[in-house]
Amino acid sequence: MKSIGSIIKGWLEVPERLVFISRQIERNERMLRSILRKEVKEGMDLENLKTNIEGLTAEVAATRDLQESAVIAINGLAAQQEALSVQLAEAIAANNPAGIQAASDAIAAQTQILRDSAAALAAAIPANTTP
Repeated sequence: MKSIGSIIKGWLEVPERLVFISRQIERNERMLRSILRKEVKEGMDLENLKTNIEGLTAEVAATRDLQESAVIAINGLAAQQEALSVQLAEAIAANNPAGIQAASDAIAAQTQILRDSAAALAAAIPANTTP
């Protein structure tokens, strides 16, 4: 079982992941501007330019939606983790072995969910896909 300290340490890494996602959005926006400048320079017809702009705009919007979803999910997981920590503390204070075990099991399950999510996210980011 992981200690509460190691769980908290894991949560402290979440802002770094969000910064990484935010930087990807900024990179996409820079690429969009660069492509637009290049296409206009090359004299691409207006209809093709419009189609490309719409496609890139949709990609940027999808990336932003993904970031917002990640923030909501992470905040939800943080709230669940806090509730489990309180449950564990109460069980320890009451010297309730069954309560301690239940809280411990719930924390272990929650930790596994976080590990699975982190692995999926870590694999999806370099692949430029959604987890």
